[in-house]
Amino acid sequence: MCDNNCMINELTAALMQKEHIGFVIDLLHEESIKAALHLDDMPRSEWEKALRKNLRDRDEANFILYRGSRPMGWLKLNGLKGGTAWISMLAVHPAHQGQGAGRFAVRYAEQFAREKGFARMGIHTTKDNTAARKCYEALGYDLIDQNQNLTYIKELGRNT
Repeated sequence: MCDNNCMINELTAALMQKEHIGFVIDLLHEESIKAALHLDDMPRSEWEKALRKNLRDRDEANFILYRGSRPMGWLKLNGLKGGTAWISMLAVHPAHQGQGAGRFAVRYAEQFAREKGFARMGIHTTKDNTAARKCYEALGYDLIDQNQNLTYIKELGRNT
């Protein structure tokens, strides 16, 4: 069971705290992250306000992803009061991409959701986010909607 901390092969996830806000803001200002997530430029003060609000939202859970003792990503889940848990944000620092961090984060999110009693996990992404799409499909997510964004769903009783 992975309560607030989980470790698999030097990759870990822990609940985000206020002291992680600066790291997340820096992560979201990485040019490749902004491009992949289609983020507009937003001042640090606005990001800080939004992230502080996220931490208080009972419908969300925010996690910092680590490789060893170094933070390297952010995972945000929402829909925690509904019938389907959603990965609403997954950002991995460019220096750690392509090394299994995204796969770890999705599996961690699935485990967290199962432990909270959810039977389904959903993810939205964009058509041009090829790396994310390949990751989700490799982990057993089914593409159910291809409008402006892509929507993937996985029944959590299935292990992939």
